[in-house]
Amino acid sequence: MEKVSVIIPIYNVENLIDRCLQSVVRQTYTDLEIIAVNDGSTDNSPNVIAQYAKTDARIVRVDKPNGGLSDARNAGMDVATGQYLCFLDGDDWWESDFVETMLRHLQQTDADLVCCNYVYVWDDGKRIEKRFLSGLPDVLPPKEALAAYLKQQILASVCIKIFKREICEQYQLRFPKGALWEDLPFTMSYLLHSGSVGVIDRCLYNYYQNRTSISRATDSLNVLQWMQSALQCVEMNEIAHPQEFRDENRCFITKAFIGLLVHSFKSRSQTTRETLRQEMYRYEKRISLRLLSRQEQLLIILYRVNYVLARQVFLQVYKKLQS
Repeated sequence: MEKVSVIIPIYNVENLIDRCLQSVVRQTYTDLEIIAVNDGSTDNSPNVIAQYAKTDARIVRVDKPNGGLSDARNAGMDVATGQYLCFLDGDDWWESDFVETMLRHLQQTDADLVCCNYVYVWDDGKRIEKRFLSGLPDVLPPKEALAAYLKQQILASVCIKIFKREICEQYQLRFPKGALWEDLPFTMSYLLHSGSVGVIDRCLYNYYQNRTSISRATDSLNVLQWMQSALQCVEMNEIAHPQEFRDENRCFITKAFIGLLVHSFKSRSQTTRETLRQEMYRYEKRISLRLLSRQEQLLIILYRVNYVLARQVFLQVYKKLQS
């Protein structure tokens, strides 16, 4: 069996980490190196990790000062020894055959990367499956995979993927410290240095929906880093493929633009909305309706016609979907 290193950043999730670790130690694939990175937790999380380490020799505990998600993942990568890498956030959990299914597909297709779908899960038991990979073939050649990524058919999240550690080490791939949406440039870098990508149209990852998450704070301007990360990815791709993917690059920027737009619609702060509108104005010439869904096209068209009207329509639809 080939070893799979599982990197789990852990910060103040004492009430959630048990579910996460249980899902790993009970995997049907057993040759695991479970790297639990305590990122300066101030709650009981370190003690939970210690208890698991006493009963499972596969668990490697890494203690470090708080540095954020990227820094914790990098610390895990620095000590990993497995042929493959998986990433799991401390408040999420896997289906029992996550590793077995992902690794088998990678080996059978001779791919350098494999992706799966995921499920949003709330405290009240509500579940929404995100089957964004539906319709894609089981394996994509390198350029088709890159195009799918730029069109966001393949999402950036590293947690729904399995990587080859050799590629990460050969090209010194690490997460940008202190940044949000850090998965975007990391996944782009990996795709630019790898071959084919395998696709599994199953929901194998459970993504816990924490309503107080930094990335979901509707009055925060952290979302601006989404656009900066998207622009960084496009710049990397333009350097690697200067005469290709022009529509796809614009699509990638447009998807980030829509993220800013939706965030502005949801915000209750007039100041936040105005700041985001000013930022969006800077990027309007770089967006394109090509390669978008009809709903996305309509959203941008409404925005261009009348922002206030577009916000009202969006919030009405959003409320109905939430109910």
